[in-house]
Amino acid sequence: MKTGFLLLAFIFFSTYGVAQQSQTTEFDTSITVAEIDGESVSLGKLISSFNINQEGEELSAEELIEFLPSFIEYRLKLKKGRELGFHQHPEILEEYEQFGREAAYMYWLERKVKQEQVQEYMERDRFELKAFHILSEVPEGSSAAFVDSIYSQMVEARNQLLDGVSPEDVDEEFSSKRNGNSMGGPLPWITAGRTVLDFEDALYSLEPGEISEPVRTQFGYHVILLQHKRERTPDRRVSHIFTQRGEQNEGFEQIQQAHRELQEGLSWQEAVENYSQDGASAGRNGLIGWIGYAMQFPEEFVDEVMQTDPDILFSEPIEMNYGYHIIRIDSVRTYPDAKSYEESVVNRLEQLQRFETGREQVYETVGRAGDLKIHDDNVANLYNQLTDPSLSVTEKEDIDLFNFSGKTYTLADFLDYLNEEEKLQSPSDYSDELFDEFKNNAIRTELISITQNHYPEFEQEISSFLDGLVVFRVNEEFIWNHETADRDELEAFYDEHRDRYIYDDLYEFYRVSSLQQDLTEDALNNVRDGIHPSDLPVLFEDLTILHDSTRSRHSSHFSYISQLSPGESTDMIERGSLHSFYYLEKIDPSRSMTFDEAFFRVASDYQPIREEQFLNRLRESWQVNLYPENIQ
Repeated sequence: MKTGFLLLAFIFFSTYGVAQQSQTTEFDTSITVAEIDGESVSLGKLISSFNINQEGEELSAEELIEFLPSFIEYRLKLKKGRELGFHQHPEILEEYEQFGREAAYMYWLERKVKQEQVQEYMERDRFELKAFHILSEVPEGSSAAFVDSIYSQMVEARNQLLDGVSPEDVDEEFSSKRNGNSMGGPLPWITAGRTVLDFEDALYSLEPGEISEPVRTQFGYHVILLQHKRERTPDRRVSHIFTQRGEQNEGFEQIQQAHRELQEGLSWQEAVENYSQDGASAGRNGLIGWIGYAMQFPEEFVDEVMQTDPDILFSEPIEMNYGYHIIRIDSVRTYPDAKSYEESVVNRLEQLQRFETGREQVYETVGRAGDLKIHDDNVANLYNQLTDPSLSVTEKEDIDLFNFSGKTYTLADFLDYLNEEEKLQSPSDYSDELFDEFKNNAIRTELISITQNHYPEFEQEISSFLDGLVVFRVNEEFIWNHETADRDELEAFYDEHRDRYIYDDLYEFYRVSSLQQDLTEDALNNVRDGIHPSDLPVLFEDLTILHDSTRSRHSSHFSYISQLSPGESTDMIERGSLHSFYYLEKIDPSRSMTFDEAFFRVASDYQPIREEQFLNRLRESWQVNLYPENIQ
């Protein structure tokens, strides 16, 4: 029950922001719809609660009026929980903190980190970049020394480029070779999302003529020279007619003939069927699909596509080194509005799996929001500080490592963290990762408060979750817990409704099974000759005998045994390779349950009555007035 409640609470939290936006201006949200012990409850609060899982559906007064009593019951339980101090209960606060941090993390991820990624992609998508790169491969499993040597070579390659050595000569000297070909060299025009992210980040950080520092990707180390940058050319949806080159120039003659017949009125479909030698596209009326730069099409072909007037019916024949094309521009990629474009970017980033952001990026964002300032010199000397025997404990405490969210974190704090987490058995165990863990732990500690400061709506939403935990505890204490129920009341309810608490007939049975059909048949014949199933193991090996009983009409056995009388057996039953039969031992007739046997069912059936009694006591303690007539 608790898991289900918390799931609902999470749904409540995650949709609350949407619900807030769906309030309609048709209602005066400031008017009073109820009073609890003199405290006014506004229509706005009622609407906010009602809208939690409505996802923007239009409100009606009738629905709100119907919802009002349930909402007030929730408020009564919440008031009781506050009276009992449940908002300060350690278990509730622990769960609240745990949920709050995770919810805050998701807040930053959805509202900041992902939005920044979308905006960054949209900005990059405005341009096409032409680059030359030097690439030295770093095989998987390379030693640290080998990686360092490759990095040093890439630094030297960059220096040569800066000194004016031609990119081609630097590529020849430093780039890895595969099948005799350089893995570096000139690249086609590149747009956002067309390369691995590390390479794209480095490329888009450059201005034309700039050379990057060595950048590591899954392919190895690159040095990138950005040569040109221009406005993005929109992708085009293209169909074509294609003929291959031939020894006797047949392809050229065929494409010319196709072009003449198109000019004379031959339909595009007929021209594709009669002339195109591209089997992949011919069955689709010549459709290639969307074409743009860095899409695995030859760049010279993409250039021709981009230079073709999209308003003409078809192009002149285009010669490539592998054959000839007539192309038709079916459409140019456009978007009806900015929202549609942004949605397409989100879909693109999801396809690229770039939203699978690690927590580190979220922590970096929250760190900036909390004005994180790291004392680089002190952090760089952490190992020396930890191992220097000349430094006293007091001196170590005075060393500031970083400031965050108005607090200063010192070396002493770091040592406390390492001791509590048992992270550092000896100074030689120290690594930079330990400091990063300590820093991120500080960010996690302040995550809720920073999120509340930056997103005011988060305060209301997470407070609502805490209220939900309090109401849950109230339900648990006063309604759901069977042990705290009045046993005399339960027994009286049981006496009044004895007809609800009856055991069905109990069927006691045997199931005899084997993988060998002949063996099972012999066992069945012996049972029908008077041998009891429990004696079969003495006569046969490799039999599986199940002795069980059931009252459930939904049991997998019931359909077989319900047709038998005690002492009878079914015929052979085959399920796959298993051969079985059932034997009904006896039927214990239905009977009434004792109170103890029925206790949990009685307590569950009585729960609505118990809840109403509890709510009545609350109404007696606090005067409740409802004003549904104000909901108009």
